[in-house]
Amino acid sequence: QASVSTHNSSTLSPRLFSCNETHESRCLKILYEDIADSRVRIWDVLLFVPNTLFLIFVLYRMRHIWHRLLSGIGSGGSPIFVTYFVLVAITALVGVIRGIVSMTVDSASVSGGDANKILWVILRFFLLTAEMSVLVFGVAFGHLDSKTSIKRVLFVTTLLALIYSVIQCILELLWPDFRYEVPSSKWVVYGHGGALFSLITSLIFLLVYILVGALPFLKWLQKYLSVPSRKSFYVYVGLMAILNFISAVGSGMLLYCDMVGLCLIDVFSVVYFTCFAPLLYWTFLSSYFSNAQPNSTLFSYSNQVDEG
Repeated sequence: QASVSTHNSSTLSPRLFSCNETHESRCLKILYEDIADSRVRIWDVLLFVPNTLFLIFVLYRMRHIWHRLLSGIGSGGSPIFVTYFVLVAITALVGVIRGIVSMTVDSASVSGGDANKILWVILRFFLLTAEMSVLVFGVAFGHLDSKTSIKRVLFVTTLLALIYSVIQCILELLWPDFRYEVPSSKWVVYGHGGALFSLITSLIFLLVYILVGALPFLKWLQKYLSVPSRKSFYVYVGLMAILNFISAVGSGMLLYCDMVGLCLIDVFSVVYFTCFAPLLYWTFLSSYFSNAQPNSTLFSYSNQVDEG
């Protein structure tokens, strides 16, 4: 993203070596370049348009969706689909809000640049909360026997996402990655917490998705975790694994100053920040809403009385 701050080079992360790039990467320029003299960045528009279109779709379908969700619960369906829909709606809304604010603040100032970075961290927080929550729902669906269990999952995933976001925010504001520095002005664009942080976290998520995708073949784990039967779930897991692989490779290359890595990170960013919410909708909700009977079709689910 084109979050820009005017940190002096002395505030940048320690330079163990210099990239010594003779030409600025086009993949860095697209993160901060404006459309003509509008002061609206190309990157913001690139992300804002698809996010807005999807939010319009969600709002257009809101009445029908909410009716199906409530009728599904009333007829013994799973309340977890309400959670899915709320997560999808929140991620879509926050993405649009971030785009609007980002296009109105002056990122060329220190305060504007830092505010823009914080907006990106907040958006990542909501996306990561949704990402981890739906993954847990998928592999532990049979053990989520009440609304209380669902709330516990959301509490834990929110806490983990908050820890991730706090670390990322500290790195962005106090130790921004010099590889995201705009050479002509010493500005530093939003860098996902830096190449090293991005590499480590992407590898962790990649391993998690590979493990989940391999569940049907790991018999010893199946006594503890549910094995989803829907192909769409494994398509979702596979796509997320590919995205994290791209991010890991790009971050690793960028860590050693290969600016092609930044291009890969840009690809990851565009796909993740524009397609994640629609992917959640398609994977977990579209078939549910298209069925004549509003009941759980993605996983088996046992309704029990809430604790307390």
